Amino acid sequence: MSGALDSWRSPLAALVAVSLVLGAGACGSASKRSPRDPTVLSGAGHLLGDEDGDSQGDSGSFDADDGPVRSFGHAAGAREAQAITTLVRSYYAAAATGSGAKACALLYYLVAESLPEDYGRPPGPLYLKGADSCPVLMSRVFAHFHTQLASPPTIVAVRVNGDRAYALLGWTDLPAGFIEARREGGSWRINVPLATPLP
Repeated sequence: MSGALDSWRSPLAALVAVSLVLGAGACGSASKRSPRDPTVLSGAGHLLGDEDGDSQGDSGSFDADDGPVRSFGHAAGAREAQAITTLVRSYYAAAATGSGAKACALLYYLVAESLPEDYGRPPGPLYLKGADSCPVLMSRVFAHFHTQLASPPTIVAVRVNGDRAYALLGWTDLPAGFIEARREGGSWRINVPLATPLP
């Protein structure tokens, strides 16, 4: 796995990245699409591409430099894919309603514990200043990005490598991205608080 992708495991990097990707989506950039990727579920052609300047074609939402994400591990089996899809949908439902408590219950425990320490004080964003618990912090994140998080993503593929998984996400109004999950005991949990833009 490349160093660039490893850096996305940091919650701070994820929050910075989501600011960039959501800001790009809010600007109304033109939709660019890529040639069909056989690892992506059918019906994803209506979704925006990753908007990184090298998208081309009109039949899918991923392009050539997204390979490290698309080829991560292996395609999830039916049971894992369903569990991770359900997790991601529940997490984004919590985001849409601004429920930090529900979202935190779906986060990997170490991420949930570290968020207030990492972001609730400097150099964290001003809108998170003083957020001393995971539910308070995530509620503020969801409020800050409410317009962008109101529309749920389409889960277009799920990739698994041991105890980690990537759910590849697409939107009709935001650039494509992915969110990482991690196995905790016998269940999957969200491992990065917000989706990461594709490379």
